[in-house]
Amino acid sequence: MCSTDRHTLLADSIRLAFGTFNVLNGAWLRSETGKVTGVLGRNGSGKSCMFKAIMGGLRTQELFVRIDDEILTGSMEMGKHVKYMAQMSFLPPKMTMKEIFDCFEADYDAFCNDFPKFLIYPDTPAGELSGGEIRIAEIWLCLCSPSPFCILDEIEAALDDANIGYYADYLREYSRGTQFIVVTHRKGTMERCNSLFGVAMEEQGVSKMVSVSLQDYKE
Repeated sequence: MCSTDRHTLLADSIRLAFGTFNVLNGAWLRSETGKVTGVLGRNGSGKSCMFKAIMGGLRTQELFVRIDDEILTGSMEMGKHVKYMAQMSFLPPKMTMKEIFDCFEADYDAFCNDFPKFLIYPDTPAGELSGGEIRIAEIWLCLCSPSPFCILDEIEAALDDANIGYYADYLREYSRGTQFIVVTHRKGTMERCNSLFGVAMEEQGVSKMVSVSLQDYKE
């Protein structure tokens, strides 16, 4: 289980351009552990590029990232504090589920307690599971790996509505020690968020961030 110490992540003044084409200009994000933050926006508004830039995967023209009082530069430093899970699968398709969990030093039996259907899969290669099953296992592995911050980039897109509920409930449970920043289009995930950021690009290359605290709208 992650530490319950409070931490704050600030990413500010993000400017990203490819040649003369502006992707992000002045984008920012602030979050703290103990909460789930949702990031919304139409496709092409720059959400994934913003998080890849924060993680050091894209070279920006300007970027400021700070966790608490420590200013971070480069993907190696970010990787010590922040996990990033993208939409593509990362489980080796030829390794069995038990072998994969052993590599992650994760408890496969504990996973099966949460998802009993996987009791029949310990010796099954990951490549023989459905896309939804693989995603459930990947999400569980990610959530159980301690880190103060975790960016989840539309990772629940392959899940049905029932599993969206399980996923969103896990976010709230594990958010006591980890700050989850989730890029999502799914209603079930949005409903579990403490706050939402909207990413809009009304003018090409000018990203506008709108923040809403859902606590203000709870009855």
